[in-house]
This record gives sequence, structure tokens and C-alpha cells, in this order.
Amino acid sequence: MFCAISVDIFWQNLSVQSTLLLRSIRLLSDQLKVNWIERVEMTSSYKPERLRFVDQQGNNLLFRSSVPVAGDEGCERYFAQDQLLLDMANQARNANVTLVEKALMSRFSLLSRFWSHDNIKVEKVFYRQNPDVGTYTLRDFDFIASASVFVNALGQNVDKLVLQVRQLLQETVEPTNLFIHCQAGLDRTGVISAGYAMRFQGFDLQAALQQNVALGLDRPPDYSSNLCIVAYAYYVSTLAVLEPEDPNS
Repeated sequence: MFCAISVDIFWQNLSVQSTLLLRSIRLLSDQLKVNWIERVEMTSSYKPERLRFVDQQGNNLLFRSSVPVAGDEGCERYFAQDQLLLDMANQARNANVTLVEKALMSRFSLLSRFWSHDNIKVEKVFYRQNPDVGTYTLRDFDFIASASVFVNALGQNVDKLVLQVRQLLQETVEPTNLFIHCQAGLDRTGVISAGYAMRFQGFDLQAALQQNVALGLDRPPDYSSNLCIVAYAYYVSTLAVLEPEDPNS
């Protein structure tokens, strides 16, 4: 009986792995396609309408958005610090949370080192010149996702990013506004936000996949990003790690 159940579980897992493996073949090609689209948008300005409040831990707030770099084509690009502060204050007010005045402004960037070199340079220069503003963390999501062939590896790698975000939000002693972003603020950012929602805010897979739409953003994450969300849901379903949403939050 035990052997029969074990065999059934084996074949079920193999079926899921095979399905996601076949889909993952499209991951890199789809991501390249999206990156070409985003490459066209590379010189566009920061989009305040894509900034959203995500969570609060103590005096630390978590936000998500598009790349915080502004400047028209042909002009010098700059880090949109002042606009970000105004937009985060508005989002915090709408969410009925307190944005601590003079809090640190830390970044968790998911930009590609290959496709978004110019914007990464703007961010790095800003934080190098303003070391007291906060911390800058760069995690190349394109490389991480494309290198994850099997669903468990993909889920585990997404989980590492989600846990890093959570750790920064919980363990930073000085009041901090933590800001997750990619280029468009919809796909790679959508994956980490959905993963965070499933891991720590009680979201199921369907709610996580619809998070962009529920937040009033332009569109859902693209196909490759949705694949990452599904893979992550499968990964965390094998772990007893999900934290229920705090009813008092």
C-alpha cells in the first residue's frame, strides 16, 4: 500500500515537473521578447501610477513600482527621489499607514545587468553619492529565472528573493521605506510581490496571479512571470512555511 502511494506521488510529481519543464523552455525566449519591449521603454520616465504600498512591519514600509529613474530621451537621466517620496506618502496615506519622516529609502532592484545597464548605473551612482539615504540591493531576476530549469529550483530561487525582502523589512532597525522594482514594475516585480503575498499575506495562487489587476495596474504579469508565480506556489505548497495573514494588520 505504501509503495503504491509512493509510486503515485512520484508520477504526480514527475508529471508536474515535466509540464513546467516544457513551459520553462519558453521562459527564456519570452523573457527576451519582454526585455526587447522594455528596452524600447528604457528611456521612458518613472511611472508614479505603478507605485503601490505592499506591507508594513513595525516602522518599515514595503512598496513596489517601476524603475525609479526619470529623464526624457536625449536628456540626462536621474534618480527620481523627490517624486518617489511624494508618491509613497500618498500611497501610505491611502493605505492608512504612517510614513516616517526622514526614514531610510532602500532599494531592492530586479533589473537585468545586460538589458538595464544604464538605469542600474543611475541607481548605483545615486546611492554611492548619498550613502546615508539607505541601501541598494541588486538581484538580476532574468539570470536567476533563466538558470532555473526545474520547478523546485525556480521556486527555491524565487523564495530566496522573497525571504531577502522580508528580512530587510523586518530586521532593519532604523525606520525604512523599502522599494521593490524592475523596469516596468509589472512582471519581475509582480513575481516577487505575488510570492510575498502567498508566503506572508495569506494569498492563494489565483489571488496572487490577479494581484496586479486587483491593485489597479496596467495588466497582469506576462506569461513567463506567471510561470514563475505558479512554480513558486508549487514549491511553497511542499513546505509548511506559509504565514497566515495577520487579522489585526
